[in-house]
Amino acid sequence: MSNLIYKRRLGEVLKTKFTLGIGKIIEKLKYSNEFYKDATVNGYEEQNKRLSDNGINKINDYVKLHLPEYKNEQEERDYDIKDYSQYFPYLKIKSPAKVLNIGCFYCRAENEFLKLNKNNMVYGLDFGNIKELNKKFLNKRLVLFEGYPLDSLDLIKDVSFDYTLFVRTGVLMNINELLSYMEKVSKISKNVMFLEVFKPVTYKKRVLDVNKIDMMNPIKMYSGMYIHNYPEILKKFGYKVIESEILNSERFKNKHTANHKYIWVYGTKQKI
Repeated sequence: MSNLIYKRRLGEVLKTKFTLGIGKIIEKLKYSNEFYKDATVNGYEEQNKRLSDNGINKINDYVKLHLPEYKNEQEERDYDIKDYSQYFPYLKIKSPAKVLNIGCFYCRAENEFLKLNKNNMVYGLDFGNIKELNKKFLNKRLVLFEGYPLDSLDLIKDVSFDYTLFVRTGVLMNINELLSYMEKVSKISKNVMFLEVFKPVTYKKRVLDVNKIDMMNPIKMYSGMYIHNYPEILKKFGYKVIESEILNSERFKNKHTANHKYIWVYGTKQKI
């Protein structure tokens, strides 16, 4: 099993500290510095086991605003979805399989996976009006739930899953909310996969060892995003980590995360 250690060059670390330091000085002088505020302040207000009503409304609005633009952008381009990060976990799944995707957004990857085997099935959960925006993909084997995914999990009755996916979604949750998700998921899913991003330019230390992060005190990244100890989270709920690796962004063709790294952690357990 690969380790989860990322090492930065000393020059990169000094550049990050300098940039954040300048931002702190400017902020104290009552000027605006978006990089500093994003990297150190914004988005960390929610620390409860579930989002507040205001937090849910903000994300619903975000999805409704940005998903149509993203959908149009994806449909205008001719590309192989298997080259993109959102499909990476599906490459690891053995068909036939029943998959739960928490934060499915635009379902091109799910649609491709369903083509592989007529017995594959995907349940997709996300905020906003995802049914309307994914209507071209909808069929009996792609079941979508709109709204706060933590609540949507309670609507899934008498279903067990082979795999549950978190792709660029765990990073958006505080630790208490993420544990709330895992408490429910661990009762219905044999395998759990995390593919989460982090942005090295906002990390002020030279070495990042994901396995050494205090699980209850994840590292703040920027704009309310966290670097979690995903192996420890999986172990807490009875999963054995069978794959873990830090992946370079060059591995995928996602342009929006070109300056990020990916944390891949895959856990399994015998009984649910």
